[in-house]
Amino acid sequence: EESWMAVDHRLHLLQSSHVFSRIIGSAIGYVNEYDVTHVQGRRRETIGFSVALCQGVMTSGRQYAEFTITENNGAMYMGIIRPIHDWPKKKMRHREFSAYCRGRQSGCPGYAGGVHQYYYYANEDHRLEKGDVVGMLLDLDEGTLVVYKNGVCLGVMVDNLAGHYCWAVAIMNTKDGLTHSCYGQNKPSVRIGRGAMPSGS
Repeated sequence: EESWMAVDHRLHLLQSSHVFSRIIGSAIGYVNEYDVTHVQGRRRETIGFSVALCQGVMTSGRQYAEFTITENNGAMYMGIIRPIHDWPKKKMRHREFSAYCRGRQSGCPGYAGGVHQYYYYANEDHRLEKGDVVGMLLDLDEGTLVVYKNGVCLGVMVDNLAGHYCWAVAIMNTKDGLTHSCYGQNKPSVRIGRGAMPSGS
């Protein structure tokens, strides 16, 4: 049974936009059920992708978030996705997700444009280690997403963004053309927070 302190802490977190309020798929979950800012990969994704969405919907202006790597033993994808909190299924396939978004473009300004999700993840050029902080600056007035690693700007990762987005963390699978997560005993995990917007940005 939750203590009053745990309940109060959870309610406080849920008032923030930087919390994971919806998890779709079984390959990702909370590290601790009382901390909705901290998620981990539970296993390899077998079909499509699993995603944790933040409850805050970003509709305009400049928005910033920081993703802290708390364990790195596999690929965690950090970025933005459409506000699909009402996704009707337990799993997500890339083709179904794309069709879902295209179906909402005609009459829903939140799905304007052709970029429905974008993620940054570790690769040979940009390795991520435990303790690294990935900052993301979403500018919906300019339609850009700028990525930072430990305060150093890596540049504009994607442009031509339009519509509404949520911060998200995902586990992917190769069968749909994206790199899968591959980890052993220590599960990869990420914590999201507001952070301070980089100076000069």
